[in-house]
Amino acid sequence: MNISQLNPYLRYIQKRKSPVLCQQAVKAYDHRLIFIISGRMQVFINNQANQLFENELIIIPPATEYLLFSDTSTEYY
Repeated sequence: MNISQLNPYLRYIQKRKSPVLCQQAVKAYDHRLIFIISGRMQVFINNQANQLFENELIIIPPATEYLLFSDTSTEYY
């Protein structure tokens, strides 16, 4: 698939500011898209750590457990 063929429907978007610490894993029924505007964030997906930095994006598939953690002043969608 070519990236130009993507045509996502965004049901909900919110600009957030951290610090963030999820106490429990979240499992969404839809895709989750997290885009870092500034700062950095750790995203744990199925207990595997992923570092996200400014202008980076991660897409989390449905029914996937994830945790968010940030100890800096991070802005993200």
